[in-house]
Amino acid sequence: LSYVVRAVNDMRVEMQEDIHKREAAESALKSSKEKFQALYDDNPSMYFTVNMEGELISVNDFGARQLGYDSSELVSRSISMVYNKGDADSIIYCIDMDCEDDSRLYRRDICLVRKDGTTIWVRETARVTTTDTGERQILVVAEDISEARQLSNQLSHQASHDALTGLVNRREFENRLRTLIERMD
Repeated sequence: LSYVVRAVNDMRVEMQEDIHKREAAESALKSSKEKFQALYDDNPSMYFTVNMEGELISVNDFGARQLGYDSSELVSRSISMVYNKGDADSIIYCIDMDCEDDSRLYRRDICLVRKDGTTIWVRETARVTTTDTGERQILVVAEDISEARQLSNQLSHQASHDALTGLVNRREFENRLRTLIERMD
């Protein structure tokens, strides 16, 4: 009888240890998931996942906020709602042209349209991936370059215009004249 009681007690101890190990693993998994979700949502880059039909599968919270939306307003909608007309189709077309090469990155500077109609310039990097179920999707990361673009435009203007009068300077005038003469030939 004492052997049976000891066997039962040993089994209880083993079951309790298994339950504690399982609970610890579940807690670690939950913590890891929460850290990943915070990294994804709060990262200062815009992340989009798009299916091959151009529908947004996911968008991080930071990206949605940058565009003036809530994430739920964008998911299941066409990505064309955040691009200038025609630009959304161009990324899908570009990716369709080289669909078999998952390692290829597509980069471009492009203007996104916020919910209020204002625009934001981003440097976009995209790549086609294949999910575990074999579905193809597009991963897009976009970084705000509006300020750098504005400074570049300002420097370009200053390099080609007189600061006092605002008129084109001699170098710019000569460049434009040369371009016109070349077109006439």
